[in-house]
Amino acid sequence: RESVLGAGAWRESVLGAGGCSIVALDTLAERLNAQSDANLGLRVAPDDPAYVIYTSGSTGRPKGVVGRQRGAVNRAQWMWDTYPFRAGDVACQKTSLNFVDSVAEIFVPLLQGIPLVLIPNTVVRVPERLVEALAAHGVTRLVLVPSLLRALLALPGDPGARLPRLAQVATSGEVLDPALARACASALPGATLLNLYGSSEDGGDVTCFECRAPMGAGAVPIGKPIANSQIYVLDAHGQLAPIGVTGEIYAGGAGVALGYHNRPELNAERFVPNPFCDTPGARLFRTGDLGRFLPDGNLLYLGRRDRQVKVRGVRVELDEVQSVLALQPQVAACAVRAQVAQGQRSSDSGTELAAYYVPRAGADVNGGELRRHLARRLPEHMLPAWFVRLEALPLLPNGKVNLGALPDPDVAGHSRDAGLRVAPRTLLETNLVGLWAECLGVPDLGVNDNFFELGGHSLLAARLFASMQATLGLDLPLALLFQAPTVGGLAAAIAQGDFAPARLTSLVPLKPSGTRPPFFCVHPLGGGVGDYAALALHLHPQQPFYGLRAKGLEDDARQGQTVEALAADYLAEIRTIQPGGPYRLGGYSSGGLIAFEMARQLAAAGERVELVGLLDAYAPRAPGQARLRPRALLNMAASLPRWLNDLSHLEREQLLTRLRHWRLAASNGHGALTAADFIGESELAKIPERHRRFVENHFEAILSFAPKPYPGRVTLFRAQAQALSRAGDPDKGWRALALGGVDIREFPGSHHTLLTEPWVGELAKVLQRKLNEIGDEHE
Repeated sequence: RESVLGAGAWRESVLGAGGCSIVALDTLAERLNAQSDANLGLRVAPDDPAYVIYTSGSTGRPKGVVGRQRGAVNRAQWMWDTYPFRAGDVACQKTSLNFVDSVAEIFVPLLQGIPLVLIPNTVVRVPERLVEALAAHGVTRLVLVPSLLRALLALPGDPGARLPRLAQVATSGEVLDPALARACASALPGATLLNLYGSSEDGGDVTCFECRAPMGAGAVPIGKPIANSQIYVLDAHGQLAPIGVTGEIYAGGAGVALGYHNRPELNAERFVPNPFCDTPGARLFRTGDLGRFLPDGNLLYLGRRDRQVKVRGVRVELDEVQSVLALQPQVAACAVRAQVAQGQRSSDSGTELAAYYVPRAGADVNGGELRRHLARRLPEHMLPAWFVRLEALPLLPNGKVNLGALPDPDVAGHSRDAGLRVAPRTLLETNLVGLWAECLGVPDLGVNDNFFELGGHSLLAARLFASMQATLGLDLPLALLFQAPTVGGLAAAIAQGDFAPARLTSLVPLKPSGTRPPFFCVHPLGGGVGDYAALALHLHPQQPFYGLRAKGLEDDARQGQTVEALAADYLAEIRTIQPGGPYRLGGYSSGGLIAFEMARQLAAAGERVELVGLLDAYAPRAPGQARLRPRALLNMAASLPRWLNDLSHLEREQLLTRLRHWRLAASNGHGALTAADFIGESELAKIPERHRRFVENHFEAILSFAPKPYPGRVTLFRAQAQALSRAGDPDKGWRALALGGVDIREFPGSHHTLLTEPWVGELAKVLQRKLNEIGDEHE
């Protein structure tokens, strides 16, 4: 590349075009006349900070844990010494960087020269795709939460045959039950199963237990301390508890963090002096966990001393969920507790939340309404799977809620409000009810029960549709569940005999009910609107939300169609829901271009448009420009279908290199460009045939779009990450097209993360504030 362009030209044209600040180390040394073979004068001491990782708190205020260099190095050295790598090992990194497990996942293999495969969250969420990725890359070492391990082992086929190279499986973050340990030993006889225990405050892992066959029926221990670490079980007086006696677990040694960032009062409570060590300044971390030592020296975990649990590997403060539930105006009293899920649900989430509520006098509130109330304020993993209506909460003599006396939500009649169940009426509904009940772990499920209101989530949805395909032979698109989230609705769509996505209407009612004017949001380049579901749930409960999904995903029905024609088509569908204005429109990334054109057509027809919400979308081109803005092309890459996330690191780098050269050609006006130019022929071939033509046709429509000015005002919802890196382009080019001006609203996150938790909640707050302002103007 440098031989063609020259080193300086290549750096400026390729790297500089992405908004990077370039520091050329080769020429920098010459300019400073300071060439040297010596190492940089940077000194790092063992007790210096290595990272800050945030964990949740009972009040919802995150706590930043300051980890030490010593802890990270000690954790790595222990693994190298105890379980050394072998020739040909391949590790993978699948944990979010927001969690401490990612530190060991990344650096333990890399510092030993072991290949590391990066697996995106979109793949991890679908067990079948995760197994395919592990098999394709020959991964030999894997770290995951027990709930995900259950999902992998429950997939059709022989796990050992599908993952023959897997030699070590480490679980952490949740309790490893003995049945799962036995199932893993049986399904993966060639893999060593490790049960790790720890937290951000003690370096991630502080104990380890190697599960060896035969496994008994008793609880799986969390093991013994790793190297240079100590574990103590203390009673209420801070004294050592005898073997077999339950007490609170305290962790000491190299992994103990420096403390919480700027939280001195909390540090004094949780990081206490170590009375069992002579080292000056040594401290113990109070884990808040209960445990007892077994006669063989292994530690047994017995739960939390406070109200913190883990759901799908993520910490959840029960009091935080309960406090948000209590804010619902129609709730007089409530309680939240953890519940071990039964049935098929337990294959995906061993622990779920159950909410109990007492309505205020005269109020008629149900579990669906309460779930929507919580969904606007809490992420998915904090939403209860069950809502149980009671006449009164059981109390202890001291007036506190008797959590042990709360009824089991799995009992018939408690999983949903009584009187709402409608029995299946056809053979298809009967079959679907059985599969849904097995998947959700809900007895007596009716045809009008909503999948998401019963605690369904993305992992369960993928599992459900796989079961429907295996049992009933129905190969349905997962997006159909958003259109028909009940058994009755889904059965009706199937009964019509033609449920292919290409035949579906573009309108997807992600949240159709509510008293406020509806908000219509156009699909990005990938064509789907499933990622808008979380945004819809975070908005006001009375805010209807419709996604506009692309037609033609399975055929070439959209060949040659322009953005103008797409906008007109979508407007025709919107008018079936809302015949007249004022309208509220929006779109993410390239969807913003179509929403802008829809608003322009409405204005030309004399209709009133209250909101054109551009969700981090770049203007396609200013008037008089010959080609699409290069930055818009970069952002469009983030919204292509999920197959892009299956690329290996090397393939992704090759793709990005091709993209940079393609952008350079585009900016110089070289020739006609296609989707293949954008992502490459090999990457385009990875797209399923039924989607390929759609991507090519839709990409061509976006490229050729020449927008006309819009007389009104637009609102640009801009991710702060891009705002910082593109300070010279604050309105993303829209000011030249929106004659009424650009209202810029910023929110935390980036273009790539704005529709994922927790960033989608921040976007929803800003969007809701704008919608509220529009409503206030009417009053």
